[in-house]
Amino acid sequence: MNRGSGVAERRAWVGEAFGLRVRSEVELPGLSPAPESPPFPGGRTVSLLRGQVPTPVGDGERLQEWSHPDGSRAVTIERHPLAGYRIDLDGTGVFGLTRDGSDAVCQPADPSGWQWKRYLIGGILPFSAVLQGLEVFHASAVAFDGRAVALAGGSGLGKSTLALNMHLGGAGFVADDSIAVEEGEEGPIVHPASATAKVRQQALDLLAEDGERRLREVVSEDEHETRFLVEPVRRPLPLAAVCILEPGDEPGGLEVSEGSLQPWELLGSTFNTWIQDPARLRAQLDICGRIAERVPSLRVRVGPRPGPDAAATLADRLRQEL
Repeated sequence: MNRGSGVAERRAWVGEAFGLRVRSEVELPGLSPAPESPPFPGGRTVSLLRGQVPTPVGDGERLQEWSHPDGSRAVTIERHPLAGYRIDLDGTGVFGLTRDGSDAVCQPADPSGWQWKRYLIGGILPFSAVLQGLEVFHASAVAFDGRAVALAGGSGLGKSTLALNMHLGGAGFVADDSIAVEEGEEGPIVHPASATAKVRQQALDLLAEDGERRLREVVSEDEHETRFLVEPVRRPLPLAAVCILEPGDEPGGLEVSEGSLQPWELLGSTFNTWIQDPARLRAQLDICGRIAERVPSLRVRVGPRPGPDAAATLADRLRQEL
């Protein structure tokens, strides 16, 4: 599935995210436009086509499978020796990705819809970044004085809302939901991801006053979430701190304390568990160990429904620590 030359001929848009230069037939909301030159750092690129995903010849290795409550297949992820990876999402589309992560084909179920683009940005691009040597974690990130702070923790703790409210309060916006990390000359660095921030519908009232008006525009909206376009940072930043979010008891409350970070906590937040070859596992353990050893960490107990006050408290503490 080597389609790179086809994208070069048919390309309509060039951008960057997750440490990749993205060449795409379609404009992708929330990705920063990128010039063709100078050469992109690391030489990491991915070319995206919209079209028919070829059916691989022969059997592949089934990596993951999820089913609907009625037993019908919802998601299948396969790896084929020559064709690479094939991801089939019921109702969203079929996606093909080469084994080196440099070329992808997207076959949307509804080309006019948003769901396939959301998975392309939030699923395929981070997958490509992992295949090209970066490590991707489920975390949000903001920036203070040119340094990134990651917010990691379980689903539903308020990572996205806290990050967006800190951004509305003056922090730089780095990423929502997924961050791409690699080892730099002076320590781990974080690459900006998609410049969109999602807020669950039941949490819209937790945004800072006039927050919705101050955000640039709504990228998508459904019964589950609203996704806003935000102004992101434009370059990789050193990772200055990691906040591990944990559930608290006081509604809207937030308590911050110093604490050590264990590598296994970061391993539990890794984005892609399908790639388990020795080289990836060694690199994964190495970057988690380096972050735990070299990057300061904070324990953040977050009560239900954290709002602007909680975000301001965390931002103030981070400014003091940094």
